[in-house]
Amino acid sequence: KPGTLWSLKNILHQTIDISDNTGYYMLRAMGGCEGYKEMLNSLGCTTPDPYRAWANVTPHDLSVLWNEIYNFSFTCSEGELFMDTLVNAQYNFIKDGLGTYTKVAHKSGFNAKGYHDSAIIFGDSNPNAEFATNDYIMTIMTTTYNQSINNQLLTSLAKGLDEIMKDLTLVQNK
Repeated sequence: KPGTLWSLKNILHQTIDISDNTGYYMLRAMGGCEGYKEMLNSLGCTTPDPYRAWANVTPHDLSVLWNEIYNFSFTCSEGELFMDTLVNAQYNFIKDGLGTYTKVAHKSGFNAKGYHDSAIIFGDSNPNAEFATNDYIMTIMTTTYNQSINNQLLTSLAKGLDEIMKDLTLVQNK
């Protein structure tokens, strides 16, 4: 409701945990895009102006950002808290597709242009694995919006991509 006071921590939690776009717009209104734009440029990302819709992000840029998040999680308590929030966020289609992993940090997003999920899969968190896989980043983006079809598509793609990563790990370990 207008006039409600929100802490930045609560806005970030709502934005990440349930993919609440209201929080995103609140952050944008507070001038939160300029630093983000500078960071994207410094990382060599090609994402267009962040003042436009988030749907303009590319899979490459998401992977670069996830790598930064992964590294940040090891640097301070805020990084650990951020990673924990991502691990426990709702709508984890990638984890649903993988099933056996206990730790998958992710952020899903969906709008009229598509359904997306990006994640860090912690390879050593699969208790059923015959061998340890490395941690890796997975980004899946669609160009359609149909909840039931896209939920199935994202989980199926995640399972297939994980099988490729397991095969790659086998080859690398030989």
